[in-house]
Amino acid sequence: MSKRQQVCMELLQTETNYVAILNTILTLFKNPLEDPSSVVMRGEPLLDSAEVRLIFGHLPPIYDVHRSLQMRLQAMVLSWSEDMSVGEAVLAHREAFAKAYPPFVNNFERVRETLAQCDRQRPRFHAFLKRCQTKPECGRQTLAELMIRPIQRLGSMILLLKGPCVIPPFRLLPLDVTHAQNSHSFENMTHN
Repeated sequence: MSKRQQVCMELLQTETNYVAILNTILTLFKNPLEDPSSVVMRGEPLLDSAEVRLIFGHLPPIYDVHRSLQMRLQAMVLSWSEDMSVGEAVLAHREAFAKAYPPFVNNFERVRETLAQCDRQRPRFHAFLKRCQTKPECGRQTLAELMIRPIQRLGSMILLLKGPCVIPPFRLLPLDVTHAQNSHSFENMTHN
């Protein structure tokens, strides 16, 4: 197995895990909080719609772009040939990454603070979070722990892809959309 094929398979595995985490956040937390007919929503809503939008609103575009990349990588793995380019598969999504990530990254501190405040001040929401955390798909992680994954993902992808046989570093620069406010820039990562 070539180095490029190994990178493709590793990227597919990590992408599949990441997409599953995003799906868990959306289906286990966001969707029940938005759905008035949900068992969770009996009585007063656990969060108002503005809080739900603030906490979860920027995740669906991130999920969509990573799901698309996951499907492309899956197709590559199933019909691998040495002329395939893992780097080009990732770079084909760079515009979608550039649109999806900055709103999430730029609002992450507000999201984190709002989530912590609602958890502290609303006993029913706290109980909902605890119930969700016990489900296998959460892996015993809190929602706050799951929500940091998008902040970490592009950096880990860049590290995996940094190599002469995958993508030369100068081509990765467009993927570094997380430098918007509170993440390390690609240049900092490559010069350390």
